[in-house]
Amino acid sequence: MNNLRYPHFHNISVLSLNFWGLPSFLATDKELRLDALGDYLGERNYDVVCIQEMWCESDFITLEAACRHKLPFSHYFSSGVLGSGLCILSRWPILNTYFMQFSLNGYIHMIHHGDWFGGKGIALAQARIKNMIVNIYNTHLIADYTDYDYLAHRVIQALDAAQFLDFTSKNVDFSILCGDLNSSPSNVCTRLIKRLSRFEDAIHAENNHGFEAFGTNATFVNSYSSQEDIDLVSFGTRIDYILYKCRNNYRTRVTEYDLPLLARIPFVNKSYSDHEAVGANFLVYLREDADEISIYDEDNEIIAARLTSAIVRTLKEAYDICKYEKRNLKYLTTLALQLSFFLFLFILLSFMFSYPLAISYIILLFLVYLLYLAFILYYIEINAITNAIRRIVVLANNIYN
Repeated sequence: MNNLRYPHFHNISVLSLNFWGLPSFLATDKELRLDALGDYLGERNYDVVCIQEMWCESDFITLEAACRHKLPFSHYFSSGVLGSGLCILSRWPILNTYFMQFSLNGYIHMIHHGDWFGGKGIALAQARIKNMIVNIYNTHLIADYTDYDYLAHRVIQALDAAQFLDFTSKNVDFSILCGDLNSSPSNVCTRLIKRLSRFEDAIHAENNHGFEAFGTNATFVNSYSSQEDIDLVSFGTRIDYILYKCRNNYRTRVTEYDLPLLARIPFVNKSYSDHEAVGANFLVYLREDADEISIYDEDNEIIAARLTSAIVRTLKEAYDICKYEKRNLKYLTTLALQLSFFLFLFILLSFMFSYPLAISYIILLFLVYLLYLAFILYYIEINAITNAIRRIVVLANNIYN
């Protein structure tokens, strides 16, 4: 490839990985995988590395030290009780950082899920490469659990991320988003992020001819994929992404897209994580003609009509999910209050008829828990969903106008 034809070009190599960095008793072979990842990054020439699920800051310090000679600038984003799990390592100086926590993050009483304690959100590190300002984003949306799918939470997290991307990337030369979106490419959450922020998918690179069968989770090649997962989705599910956006006076060519850690850790036959890493290489260059028309201006009416229609359909789908969840929460609030009333009557009767105190205390604890759900937890979620619905309406009205 002859880069001489591109004025002021930059080659930018990016890697994104959900590391599965829970405490060692919950994450198999974590120390082995961490050392192997540090060795790998220390031997490669990546410009940007974004890691999700790096829950232990001590693991980040270990990884940072292992590849500091290649990625001398880094930032770990603390949040919530356990931390956001997000970190960014960069070859370029990091000028500024920011973290925005999502407005909904699961439930505090779902302790076995842990998302509420993690305080998930979207991280931003702004870097400079020579004369170009680059925004590096990293995020991890809430998972789809077998006992609760958190769809409304994930939709609102996607809306939060999409608007944050849109607000903060408008005056930036080049922007990269890495992350585990816990959503397939066709899912409403992925479509919200792509369409509202105008970020594009790096999978449409020159070296793969639009091929999209790149599973990143539950793949048959991963040593940590369960047989049940492999039987359900033999090629895996693509939920990990690298997205990008260029300002008008720059152009981008995605020259490579791959899953660089498909091969297992040398000599031990273990994968680096239960997710596959995603890698992409970008050629970013200044436009030769400042008056050149951008892709969004070519055949303007047709492109604008298609884009508007796709955004409206996606917003309508997100709106319906949020409205359904709000109705469901109001029903659960009413049910919790009704149960609380009957439990309160039971406690009064227990004093009248001398029921065992142990039973009364258990009922009292359950009553307090129901009141907490009805007056605190559910109302926090209802208000967050109401706010999201209003934001969707504003976006939709703006598109129509």
